[in-house]
Amino acid sequence: MKGVSPTQNSLKYMRSLGYTCQVVEHWNPFANRRVDLFNCIDIVCLNGDKIVGIQTTSKANMSARRKKMKEEPAMALWLNAAGQLVLHGWYKSKNKWTPQVEVISD
Repeated sequence: MKGVSPTQNSLKYMRSLGYTCQVVEHWNPFANRRVDLFNCIDIVCLNGDKIVGIQTTSKANMSARRKKMKEEPAMALWLNAAGQLVLHGWYKSKNKWTPQVEVISD
């Protein structure tokens, strides 16, 4: 995705829905890669009594990210603690970035 990153797109999208959001991934210069919260969450969003962990990517990478989320043991703990997991896959439709939103439930 050129221009705006998937993370920035997801922040804008979730804030438009009324969520308070924080990026929780960080850059590890020694490993030369990004590190997600619990290996799967890029953004944490709060709204009332809801807490949502967002993994954001391009639509083409959704399958790999879904697999990664389902295989990560910490994600079961997140769900058991009443957290919601959501996968955002971004694609361009009519010259506008659009999310494909998928709730991960198990």
